[in-house]
Amino acid sequence: MIRDCEHGRQVGKCADCDVAELEQENRLLRARNERLQREQDASCDGARNEKPAKHRNTMTNDLNQILTERGDRYGRFVDHARISQEMKRLIFRHLDERSQDLADDQLEALEMICHKVARIINGDPDYSDSWRDVAGYAALVADRLDGVTR
Repeated sequence: MIRDCEHGRQVGKCADCDVAELEQENRLLRARNERLQREQDASCDGARNEKPAKHRNTMTNDLNQILTERGDRYGRFVDHARISQEMKRLIFRHLDERSQDLADDQLEALEMICHKVARIINGDPDYSDSWRDVAGYAALVADRLDGVTR
């Protein structure tokens, strides 16, 4: 069943809805991360008797380094997210059109494969770990179908 969004476009093909959805997800993630940061700062203050700002600056520097490294390897996150979400929408639209249900591990594997393929497309296609990850998620489902649960 194909549905229309509030803009009268087919769901999954409306850039306005996609942007609004990503912005909402980003707001929720920022709020969650701020809450978690406050909780971690509070626990670190009592445990290590450090000033919160110093600890926060160290964590921020570490996080910035990690994000820079990931960006160098996988490309800009917003571009990766767009590619990954487009693939997932395509998969779910076809499953919906066929009224086909998949097991949770099959859906999760497909979503993770989309994530890894988007990293390959958006970033370094010669990074072999990304290709191994794709094969690994497919192998987990194939193994389960053959009676081997990991």
